[in-house]
Amino acid sequence: MKTKQITFYPIIKLLSKSILIFIITLLSVGPAWCSDENYFEQALTYTVEITSQVKIPFSEDYQGIYSGAGFLVDKERGWIVTNAHVASYSPAKIKVSFKD
Repeated sequence: MKTKQITFYPIIKLLSKSILIFIITLLSVGPAWCSDENYFEQALTYTVEITSQVKIPFSEDYQGIYSGAGFLVDKERGWIVTNAHVASYSPAKIKVSFKD
């Protein structure tokens, strides 16, 4: 029975070049691009506060007000992503607020 030897050297060689280019790019623009202040300033443009009010709860929910955060993923379609426990499983009145 003949066995075939598999080598990953070409893949590793290619990946190592890509990783090196990525690191050099990060180091050249890193301080301005990666600063905490800049990062959080950009996050404010797509982070939302969500408040939902449940009056008649279904099985997993309770009557009351829930709040949490979400993220705008498609401005044109108005799509926002959040956790299910924030939006609730029951019919709810939901309010979405941006920082500004």
